[in-house]
Amino acid sequence: MSKRIVDFFVVVLCTCIAAGSFYLFYQSLTQTLTSDLDPVGTVTIRFNSVQRRMGDRVLWDRIFNESPLYPGDIIRVAELSGAVLNFDGNQIELEDNTLIRVTVGSSGQPQIELSSGTLNFSSDEYSGNITLVVGGRTIEPEQGTILTARSSDEGIAVQVSEGTALIINEDGTNREAAAGIVFSEDIFGIERFVMQEIEPVLETIVPGQAEIISAMEPEPPAQVRLTEPVQVPPPVQPPAPVQPLAAPVNMRPVNGYRLGPDEVRLDSGLSFTWTAVSGANSYIVSIYFQSADGRRLITSSNPLTQNSWTLSDYSILDQGTFIWQVEAINRAPNGTIQRRGNIGENTFIVDIPTPQVQLHRDIGGLFGN
Repeated sequence: MSKRIVDFFVVVLCTCIAAGSFYLFYQSLTQTLTSDLDPVGTVTIRFNSVQRRMGDRVLWDRIFNESPLYPGDIIRVAELSGAVLNFDGNQIELEDNTLIRVTVGSSGQPQIELSSGTLNFSSDEYSGNITLVVGGRTIEPEQGTILTARSSDEGIAVQVSEGTALIINEDGTNREAAAGIVFSEDIFGIERFVMQEIEPVLETIVPGQAEIISAMEPEPPAQVRLTEPVQVPPPVQPPAPVQPLAAPVNMRPVNGYRLGPDEVRLDSGLSFTWTAVSGANSYIVSIYFQSADGRRLITSSNPLTQNSWTLSDYSILDQGTFIWQVEAINRAPNGTIQRRGNIGENTFIVDIPTPQVQLHRDIGGLFGN
């Protein structure tokens, strides 16, 4: 009898544990569908799959039409899918393969951080304020602005179609982009701020003389449109692509230079020099070890303002063939690389014998060992 009572209590205990686990799982699942924060907008699903992950959750939820958006939400639009976000008169269309995060700006307005993909923004003259963050830049569109923003592994781009947007850099500097302006930055940090070509308009109807139709004729004659040519301003040509700086020349050590024991004994370091490049204000030196498997980076210098550099630590060099490169660059006062250059390179050979272990006989017996 006592054994049956024990079995009964074990079954009851296991049932309670299972029920408690199921309740905790259900509570965690339903918590991902709600938030204690006030919503800042809504999302409309255009087609296929759109997911949302709340800022304090780990699970992705599949959201539905007119679902509320909360600060901290991460929205992921799958392939061949689409969604539209609505924020107080502002509409943001998310194309497929797009990932964004919804936050709140410093002044309390909604803020959309574009991590990857493409979004199309549009607002009217009565819409509320909203900001976009693309590649570390803050975009503040004015009311009535239409723009497209893209972010990928190749860089970022912001194209303004209508209205005006303020592009604020990470250092606080800003530029105003009007209709037709395209701002972009590639993976090398090179920025472009250009005007698109304006489509010419060939003719227009003269006001007050739209169509002349004679009512006296038995049959109405063909409609006649009086037109006059429109003076179209010449299209603004975008600036020519930035050409890379020239590769440094007169590089020393020369190609095939051999570093032997005599040079190492001088203990003055291995000096690298080159001729200054026009248009450059900094240089970067890199050293690679060449092996059958390819190149392996050994060390690289910080941007140098002079056209020389000395390697004083020989311990990082093994026997074999090394490649040293130097690249001329042009840097802005804030350190941003504005223009890169072609790379010059030479090889040098390290021929320093590897130290051998010296065996000494035990002389401790001479001292009473």
